[in-house]
Amino acid sequence: DALVSISTTNRSGKAAKRSVGKAGKAASCVSDHDPVNDKAANDFCGENEIISCGATFTNEEVVLSDDLFCTDRYYDDSEDELMALNAAITLSGPEASINCNGHTIRQVATGYFGSQCLEWLDPSSDPFEPSFLRSEMKSWCDLYYQAGILLTDGATAINCHVENFYDGFLVINGGEVMNSEASRNQNGVTVHDLTGSIETTVSDVCTHDNVLGVYVLARASSNAVMIKDVTSAHNSAVGTELNGPNISVKDSTFSYNYNGGINIPGILSKIQFEGKVSSHHHFWGGGIQMGSSEVNVKGDVVTYLNRRGVITSSGIVFTVESEGSFIACQNSDSDIFTAGWSGVVTFIDEGVDGY
Repeated sequence: DALVSISTTNRSGKAAKRSVGKAGKAASCVSDHDPVNDKAANDFCGENEIISCGATFTNEEVVLSDDLFCTDRYYDDSEDELMALNAAITLSGPEASINCNGHTIRQVATGYFGSQCLEWLDPSSDPFEPSFLRSEMKSWCDLYYQAGILLTDGATAINCHVENFYDGFLVINGGEVMNSEASRNQNGVTVHDLTGSIETTVSDVCTHDNVLGVYVLARASSNAVMIKDVTSAHNSAVGTELNGPNISVKDSTFSYNYNGGINIPGILSKIQFEGKVSSHHHFWGGGIQMGSSEVNVKGDVVTYLNRRGVITSSGIVFTVESEGSFIACQNSDSDIFTAGWSGVVTFIDEGVDGY
């Protein structure tokens, strides 16, 4: 359990405490020796409340005052509960937010948990639907909660560190993760977009020592997913995997991941690189690995000191726009490696220097 401050009046299953300031400004209660009357103290400070793992908030602002350690065990649940999506903290709605103030949300488990778990959920399935695979994953990986922080329908998380979950941060149908860290999870940050109604932003986030740093599966083209100022390093699979028709990566670094930096497996994905993006020092695989997709380079992209700089296959259109540049150099095997049939990769240079 941890102390939190909660604002607004809509606590899931329970009335919220008195209103406090906006998330980002933790309430600090006045001293008994301070000459302030009780009414003024209540107006400015509110009351702290204990939050337990599994708490759900809808359109509320939550501020953590301490670390949150979850000790629930999967074998205490029924099969139906094991099949259901759950999280240590769930926030839903565009007015919902959590500011962890740098505190950690951690799941205590033994065995093959988090980053050591080898069980995979079906990424193409509806995450809200009960799943036998989820039940198997929880029992095999010794995980009670699938996600550390679950954000849905536009909710926000800031200043949080999550570890020892299948999904450190799980964002469904829009939301924002800012100035946070995810480590020792299966996926540091997972983005599922089913509706296309709200944009998703992952910014100023560090993912490290997970299996996969940032995983994106966006099915709708009407909104955008922005990966910005992200550092993804020392993950045992790849730094990021991007699937979707409207994804931007800006000013981000992917380095020292075992199986590659940026993976774009296909399914007609459309990816745009902006600002300065680098992918380097990956032990296996490539700096950028692409399947059937469209890639536009508007910024400066460099991939170096990998086994392979770029790995391409069939059906790729790779465009370096006039204001952009692309460099692949000093990779040990090859700078550009084509795994598909010859002639199926189209490189377009719209600039003077280009690539």
